[in-house]
Amino acid sequence: MDKKKVVFVCTHNAGKSRLAEAYLREIAGDRLESTSAGTEPSDSANPAAVAAGSRAAIELREGPGVRLTPEVAAGADLVVTFGCGVDGSVGDVPVEDWALVDDDGKPLRDYDQIRDAIKGRVENLADGLTDGGETL
Repeated sequence: MDKKKVVFVCTHNAGKSRLAEAYLREIAGDRLESTSAGTEPSDSANPAAVAAGSRAAIELREGPGVRLTPEVAAGADLVVTFGCGVDGSVGDVPVEDWALVDDDGKPLRDYDQIRDAIKGRVENLADGLTDGGETL
């Protein structure tokens, strides 16, 4: 059976979506496919998200953000958004919104709470998409 694919989307693809992408890779290993994108991608990762990930031994993808397009969403089983609209960019893929605090401009110390909230949700998502290590 093919791996299930999850696309995490936030506005800039700089913080929350990259953390979620990294956590799903860490938690699910090769059982699930994880990627992230943004509706208005930034030129780089959010330094606060990178630092918060580093403090938890999670490495975020480097480089500019990826724009959410139908091609990025193609083949996904689920798109998880962080309070941003995807406006038909994902076709008929189910969309789930994880409304978390807006991280824009948050100080570094506050980002650990955001990171931990994302980790908990990703753990629950991974458990729901897999059963005993086998992809559903």
